[in-house]
Amino acid sequence: MDYTLQFRDVWLNRDFFIEGLYFTVYLTVVSMSVAVVIGTLAAVARNSANRFVRTIASTYVEVVRNTPLLIQLWLVYFGLSQIGIELNALTSGLLVLSLNTGAYTAEILRAGFESVDKEIIDGAAALGLTPWLTFRSIILPLGFRAVLPSLSNMTIQCLLASALVGTGLCPRRQRAHEPSTARGEQDVPVARVVRRDRRALHLADVPHRRDVQVVGEAHGQGSAPLTEGQGGHSCIP
Repeated sequence: MDYTLQFRDVWLNRDFFIEGLYFTVYLTVVSMSVAVVIGTLAAVARNSANRFVRTIASTYVEVVRNTPLLIQLWLVYFGLSQIGIELNALTSGLLVLSLNTGAYTAEILRAGFESVDKEIIDGAAALGLTPWLTFRSIILPLGFRAVLPSLSNMTIQCLLASALVGTGLCPRRQRAHEPSTARGEQDVPVARVVRRDRRALHLADVPHRRDVQVVGEAHGQGSAPLTEGQGGHSCIP
């Protein structure tokens, strides 16, 4: 099948692409920023001495990482509405993307924090630095620097994942999918649509019937009107 892409049509609909680009960048930047904060807290909690905190962080990371992102979107967008919590598509997308990316970011940052040399941490303790000051001044910056390539890959993954929630964000798309009665239009009866389609099929067969009529006149048989059941066709008034 021969098909040629008409870039003119792409240019004429450039406003849709610009709108989609805006929402894609917005979702990626906001979700990744929140995910870094969530991931940092989860990474610290997974190495906590408190067993309860460590269990909660581990459960969050494992559950989110082992369930599909699309299922998480459906649970938040459709599931929360069943208990009276109404969230629009943008809010649901930001929430799910942030939580999903945060779980993966937590493991990335945890690996970066654990990569800091033990000698450096012992040296900070020998200098009298508190655990919080050691983490803020030594472990956090060194850990982030070690995992910057992985965080860049996670940002790209978040960018690609934003396509799952992009279809419900554009206002034009939302208006296009709204019921016709919500836009002040009247619903078209199904029977009228069926009659219209059947009439179109009937008219498409008119040239064939004209050929039959001409052949009949040439043989002196006259032209008798076709009724339903002749030739496997039906006449639609």
